[in-house]
Amino acid sequence: MLFCGTVLEKVKQIHYLGVDINSRLSNVKHITERSNKAYQRLGALKRLGLATPMMLPTTRLALYRTMIRPGLYYGLES
Repeated sequence: MLFCGTVLEKVKQIHYLGVDINSRLSNVKHITERSNKAYQRLGALKRLGLATPMMLPTTRLALYRTMIRPGLYYGLES
C-alpha cells in the first residue's frame, strides 16, 4: 500500500498508545491484559491491608474508582 509516496507494511497487530489493535479489530487481548492489571492492583491493595472487609463502603468505592477502574477502562472508550 502506498501513502504519500511511502510504501506501508501490512502487519497483523500493532501496539499503539497502550492499546493492542489487530487486523480484525478484536480487543480480546487488550481486555485480557487490562483485567490482569486490575487483579494485580487489587492484590497490591490487599497486601497493603487497604482492601479489608471492615473498611467503610465509601472508602472501598473510592479505592476502586481511583486504583482499579481507570486501569480497566483505559483504551475501551470506543
